[in-house]
Amino acid sequence: MSAPASKPTEKGERSLERPQTPPPAYGDSSTSHLTSPQPGSSHSRAPSPAPSAPPPGPLTLTFSAPIIHPPPPSAALYLVPTAMTSKGLPLRFQRLIPNANSSKATERDLYEAVHESVSDQYFIKGLRPRCLVQQAKLKFSLSVRTYTPFDIRTIETAGDKKERRVVSFDGEEFWYYPKNAKGKEGDKVRVARIRECPGGDKQGEIEIADGVEEGVRDLVTLGWIVGIWKDGESQRRRMDDSRGSVRYTLKKMSKMDPRWWMWI
Repeated sequence: MSAPASKPTEKGERSLERPQTPPPAYGDSSTSHLTSPQPGSSHSRAPSPAPSAPPPGPLTLTFSAPIIHPPPPSAALYLVPTAMTSKGLPLRFQRLIPNANSSKATERDLYEAVHESVSDQYFIKGLRPRCLVQQAKLKFSLSVRTYTPFDIRTIETAGDKKERRVVSFDGEEFWYYPKNAKGKEGDKVRVARIRECPGGDKQGEIEIADGVEEGVRDLVTLGWIVGIWKDGESQRRRMDDSRGSVRYTLKKMSKMDPRWWMWI
């Protein structure tokens, strides 16, 4: 069955038709991100209407590429349509807006993240006027921890002449720095923390504290995803370097003695 065509609405938004029967895997369908994966659910039955907002209290989010979703049966909240293995492509971050009285859901562009390989820096750009930041960079620390700490700092723009820290991640918890009365960095507020998945998933889960406003939640979730992206790229580079070292060693051994394989 062909995937339903996307229908343009406003700029940066698309409307998707929800399939009557959810597909067995979320990574292969353009419409499969509309609801959270439900263990043990039957695919022969149409899904019930998804709620339009997450339930009150702390919000746990899981990244099951390409969607970011709370526990089922809640609707997925975000979509990352760009594969993290795509070299040189910007990472698009979108919010999914389900409609309680319709079978359509809207993909709303929020941010775009870019990795500049020459400088090895990560930048993000807000795609909507109401985004918490319009231009910012992620400054990662040199760390051997499971999750690399980072700061999200604004970049000088016409309305913001000085660099300012907005969100920081210490490897376990996320902190938000609202502007104070002078427009500078205010006292930090804990807004989220990393949770480990029972299966030991490297990506884990993130728990957003109760009462965190939507714009802050968007930026914190984006930072978490870019951190996963960065850690994945670092791991691939280490693997490539390791393979290159092995190839160099074998080549050198073959020049020393054609019977190098007997040394192993």
